[in-house]
Amino acid sequence: MAPQAKVVTRIPTPFKSMMMLLRGVFIFTIFKEEFTHEHRESAIQADIH
Repeated sequence: MAPQAKVVTRIPTPFKSMMMLLRGVFIFTIFKEEFTHEHRESAIQADIH
């Protein structure tokens, strides 16, 4: 982790951290949507059966 921290300081840190944050939120949102969708479908199937 230490060598990577030095590399990050060369790039504009606020911009890079912002991009990483947005990407993380985007991936998390998509993952959450798919997970809840699958969970909802399985719950409905369980109710039917």
